[in-house]
Amino acid sequence: MKMTRKHQLLRPIAAMTWRTNRRASLLVTALVVLQAGAVAMNGLSQRWVIDSAGLDTMTGLLAAVVVGALSHAVMAAGGRYQSNLQSDLADRVDVQVNEDVLTMVAGVPTIDHLERPDYLDRISVLRHGTRSLAAAGWLLADAGAAAASILLSLWLLIGVHPALALLAVFAIPPLWVASRGERMVRQARDAGAQHERREEAVHDLFTDVARNKEIRTSRAGRRLNDEASASWDAWNLRLTNAELGSVLWQLGGWLVYSAGFGVTLVVVIAMAADGRASLGDLALVLALGMRMRWQVRFVVDNFLRLAEAGQATRHFSWLTSYAAQRAGKGTVAPGRSLHDGIVLRDVHFTYPGAEAAALNAIDLTLRPGRTVALVGDNGAGKTTLAKLLTGMHAPDTGSVTVDGVHLDALDVDSWRLRTSATYQDFVKFEVPVSEAVGIGRLTPPAPPEEIADALDRAGAARFVDRLPDGVDTQLGLLHEGVDLSHGQWQRVALARGLLRTDVSLLVLDEPTAALDPQAEQDLYERFTRETRANPGRVTLLVSHRFSTVHMADEIVVMKNGRVTEHGSHAELMAARGHYCDLFTKQAMGYADAGEVPEVGQALS
Repeated sequence: MKMTRKHQLLRPIAAMTWRTNRRASLLVTALVVLQAGAVAMNGLSQRWVIDSAGLDTMTGLLAAVVVGALSHAVMAAGGRYQSNLQSDLADRVDVQVNEDVLTMVAGVPTIDHLERPDYLDRISVLRHGTRSLAAAGWLLADAGAAAASILLSLWLLIGVHPALALLAVFAIPPLWVASRGERMVRQARDAGAQHERREEAVHDLFTDVARNKEIRTSRAGRRLNDEASASWDAWNLRLTNAELGSVLWQLGGWLVYSAGFGVTLVVVIAMAADGRASLGDLALVLALGMRMRWQVRFVVDNFLRLAEAGQATRHFSWLTSYAAQRAGKGTVAPGRSLHDGIVLRDVHFTYPGAEAAALNAIDLTLRPGRTVALVGDNGAGKTTLAKLLTGMHAPDTGSVTVDGVHLDALDVDSWRLRTSATYQDFVKFEVPVSEAVGIGRLTPPAPPEEIADALDRAGAARFVDRLPDGVDTQLGLLHEGVDLSHGQWQRVALARGLLRTDVSLLVLDEPTAALDPQAEQDLYERFTRETRANPGRVTLLVSHRFSTVHMADEIVVMKNGRVTEHGSHAELMAARGHYCDLFTKQAMGYADAGEVPEVGQALS
């Protein structure tokens, strides 16, 4: 079953190779076939030369020289040319395989595979093995050609004496120990993938401008480098031990083959001394025996590389299956105007590997035309709930329906067209401002006036107008552009999320965390007005600042993954529950700072 699956994956790899360069593919195939018989013909020509010289036959001698020259040319020049062509084809296919891997990773509707360490390990091993996967077809062809060449050599050796077929038996140990050694290395790679990812992730922090500032200030660079080095050492030690064990096993296998080859030489020398074999036969055995050692070594090396490709194939097969299972097409999402709204019933969700549930028995109705504020302590489950609403995760149990249709039954792409979001961990796209905003709606592309409107609604128009080239200004230091403050970057991200106006659900997850309270309140008032002007839209605001969420039509309070309260600001204050306690504490903090917010009067 496993072999069948690998063969199924080799077919598209072979098809990619064929499409990349048909002429080169045909030429390499021809060279592979010629290589299969070149070794045997080279050994045979040496016997003819010696025997023809002894018999003083010029015709036979010339024929032997021609055959030997051609076989040598195929092995030397042809082999080098074949290797170069194969390498070029594999490089080209590697690019395509990498693109396919990234497309599948990005194309999975949910993000479970990006949050599970075991899945990330598999993707990491796969991405490091795409080169061997791209070359797998040629490796298999080369191994087959070498095996055919070995069989031809054995046929010639048996012609000298049937007992020489035992040389094939002595070739088994190197192949067997190579399989055992490769399995040890493969298991080490899989087991150490997490250490390798950790080392890369930690060292990447040093090249990130925003994170590097904190590292320098805290003087944590040496400590982080030590942690990254420890991860690298752990991974390298595991891999080195496995490779050392593999080498020792292979050494034992080759000692067995060498002993067998020595025995065959003794047998042929004894036959030549007794006159039962000619000097040509002895030359044939020497040539083929030495070449067979090279051929067996070539098969072993290709087997090891095929096994590495098999490891990548196994992970590629998993990713292909995983992506296919989650790419099912559903019904088209409702139009831009919701009627019944979004309803959650008994929704539970736990992150893989976590002990506690992130969401517990969530019952909630988000009615269209209303702004809903989601508040609660850190870790209460607010962002997780937002992820479920945008289809990033599917609930473990329970249901999420959109106008009566289950969210998991909707076509994800069509639902994403009906949603827009700005997250607290937004992306700083280092492209011109217009593109950084325009990414928010690629189909159809937003015209300049709509990009300008989104920047204005996000409060970003004032500083963008002051940039050297306005909306055409290149952002980011990596491209010799202009770097923005964190708050300005956030306003650009907010404009990107506001670019699409024909949405059914707008999620704003801490979209103004880098802004001052007054700026946040001004924006929230704008969001609330826009939502009330769009009766078919639901706007979900996630915020820690209670002084600005009071204007929402409904406030949902979360604690430990549960909805503990919901209602208007006035209703929740009157209830004197958890919301009232949190709001009062935050308002008192502003009062101590001499900046009592206007809504503080609601406490009286």
